Amino acid sequence: MATVIIPSMMRQFTENRAAVVVEGESLRDVLSRLIEEYPELKERLFDEDGRVHSHISFFVDGVETPARHGLLWPVPPGAEVVIVPALSGG
Repeated sequence: MATVIIPSMMRQFTENRAAVVVEGESLRDVLSRLIEEYPELKERLFDEDGRVHSHISFFVDGVETPARHGLLWPVPPGAEVVIVPALSGG
C-alpha cells in the first residue's frame, strides 16, 4: 500500500481527499489504481498518448522520479507518493 498525496488543485476530483491509499509495486501501478478510483484524474496527469504531462512530477518517499522511465520507479510498501504540478504553467 502507498499513500498518494493529492495536490490541492486536484482534490475536487478525489472528493476533497488530500491523501489516497492504493496498492502498487511501481509508480505506474499506483497511478493506475488511483485513476481506477478517480477517473477524472487521468486527463490531469496524462496526455492523450498516455504520457505524463510535462508539468507534472512525482516524488516517491522524497525522491523525484526520473522523467524517463519514471513510471517504472518502484514504490515500496508504505511509501508516500507526492504528485507535484508546476504552478507557473510554463
